[in-house]
Amino acid sequence: MIPAPYPIRGTVSRDLTDYAVVPNVTGLAAGNEFRTPPLMGLGKVGPPFGHDARIYLNVIGDGSYPGQEANEPASIQLTSADGGTVDVSITTMDLAVLAAIEMHDLPAPPINPATHAPDYTLCPVVTSELDVCSRASRYRSEARNTMEKFRALTQAEQLTVVKFLESL
Repeated sequence: MIPAPYPIRGTVSRDLTDYAVVPNVTGLAAGNEFRTPPLMGLGKVGPPFGHDARIYLNVIGDGSYPGQEANEPASIQLTSADGGTVDVSITTMDLAVLAAIEMHDLPAPPINPATHAPDYTLCPVVTSELDVCSRASRYRSEARNTMEKFRALTQAEQLTVVKFLESL
């Protein structure tokens, strides 16, 4: 007999709180909530990251099976103080961690050519229902303030944060 809360064999549980990590490490979550894994061990566990595993490295499909074409790597826009906003393919662990951090808010607003920094004043003027750019947008996450500080770091400073997270 399989102990609760695991599903019966042959079924896929729709409960978001399946015990991927023991509850005394991650805390408890209700059935309609995501349990976020701790950052400790991030460098050893590796991707996929994100609550729905959308940040991944392409390790399967590139010659792993005869006749199978390589999967395209995931991609995301990353923003830094010295690099602006760029599209990157997630091909390394470091980029996967950066992508996991970046996806905690909407993409950065347009880059001001004079300052090379995201500038909310360059967002298009639209109704609040369509606003996904301004700082006041209801679609921005609770991590908006932290993301602004992270995006204000240089690429080297962001990589230092990533290396720290991977060392936990």
